[in-house]
Amino acid sequence: MNILLINPTVRKRILPYNFPIGIGIIASIMREEGYMVHVYDQNALRVSNATLINDVKKIKNLDVIGIGGLITIYGHLKNLIQGLRETFPGAKIVLGGGVTIEPSVIFKHLSIDFCVHGEGEHTFKELCSAISSNETDFSKILGISYLKDNELMATGPRPIETDLDIFPMPAYDLFPSEIYFNNNVIKNIQKLNCDTKRCATVLWSRGCPNKCTFCWRMMGKTLRFRAIDSVMKEIGYLREKYDVDSYLFVDECINASRKLSIKFAQAIIREGFSAPWYSHARVTNFDQDLAKLYELSGCKGLNFGIESGSSKMLDEMNKKITLKQAERAVTIAEQFKIKPVCTFIIGMPGETEATVQETVNFIKKNRIKHTPIFFVTPYPGCDLYKDSFVQARIMKKFGSKDNYFINLGDARDLTVNLTNFTDSELIQLRKKIDYQLMPMHFRQNLIEPKYWLSMVKKHSKKLIKIIKKRLIKPVRKATGY
Repeated sequence: MNILLINPTVRKRILPYNFPIGIGIIASIMREEGYMVHVYDQNALRVSNATLINDVKKIKNLDVIGIGGLITIYGHLKNLIQGLRETFPGAKIVLGGGVTIEPSVIFKHLSIDFCVHGEGEHTFKELCSAISSNETDFSKILGISYLKDNELMATGPRPIETDLDIFPMPAYDLFPSEIYFNNNVIKNIQKLNCDTKRCATVLWSRGCPNKCTFCWRMMGKTLRFRAIDSVMKEIGYLREKYDVDSYLFVDECINASRKLSIKFAQAIIREGFSAPWYSHARVTNFDQDLAKLYELSGCKGLNFGIESGSSKMLDEMNKKITLKQAERAVTIAEQFKIKPVCTFIIGMPGETEATVQETVNFIKKNRIKHTPIFFVTPYPGCDLYKDSFVQARIMKKFGSKDNYFINLGDARDLTVNLTNFTDSELIQLRKKIDYQLMPMHFRQNLIEPKYWLSMVKKHSKKLIKIIKKRLIKPVRKATGY
């Protein structure tokens, strides 16, 4: 049986840096099962849908197309899947990832055959086995939805896999992995202060036990870890086979278990794998002892989702953190030369100018250098999205869930307003935050040589024109040369 796995384009505004571990593992599993596996990584190649379809239509006798992604690329998937259906009318199209959160919407607007919900390793394998055997009864395959006689059928939820070590490493050789390694999130995206050329994406744990109202936990709330030795084996392989010299750990919370996190950092040091790395962390589980080990293991930056400088808004988000804990984490990170990249969001129900100003004051007080400000966005599946007030706001603005999904982005732009401000007022509030923080960030950048180098690089053409116009031309005119 011929299987095509597609990794669609995501976040066009930045370089592709995050290797698709989930689909990479599925590719390994299906190859081990004896299937002919083809991979097309549109995100890495950054090609149009037309180019993708023109490339893959050369595959003969295609039986199954596996494709998926986050809900934020729903509109892109909608167009791409339509083209795939027209090109491969006989193939079964299987959709996975966060985009499958509301199958009633998906099957109405996307031309697919199956949705795989949650983790897909076991489910996709069982589904392909059934398709290969020409079975017509899929009711015993947990974790899927499909149409039967135009009626939406959904089987029971697939239990999460507690033993992550049964899964193989991603099939790096089937993907254009060099693109991800070379784009190097640490150097080119996060711009951390270190000398590194090739960065690998690695996953140690799955799940998040926290219950923030604006976040949907696709991997579930149960925290599960790979054996540390297994992760060290993969890092060793990546270093030897692909010459990587830094790591992006894409765990939702690298320090969710402080005890295991200590052992993890110690293993990196013990194996001689200390190298620049970056991940996401929670402020509540971060202290000097852990930070010291992180520094020794090579950690150069951690993303702390602080989200607000207002205690009222933190409670509204169910963050379960305090501003003191956040301040302490930022201070400790800087003490051990770990760059704290802190994200903040505005626009929760109940947000006021006063609570927004509290966030500005918090950032200023702690002199946080890198502070992306996002708008609260109720993504399908999160607690906020389920609120009747939020649903009413969504329907009032977009008219349908299909239209809402098409317009969902990565929260940099305002999608739906949940406050008492008008849309323009809320957008202006974020601009006001940027304006207030500008002097502090400018002063911080003045002492950073890399800032000036980046500015020269960014505006080099303009600088050359100015130099020619204001310096070279007058000199030539005066001297006759």
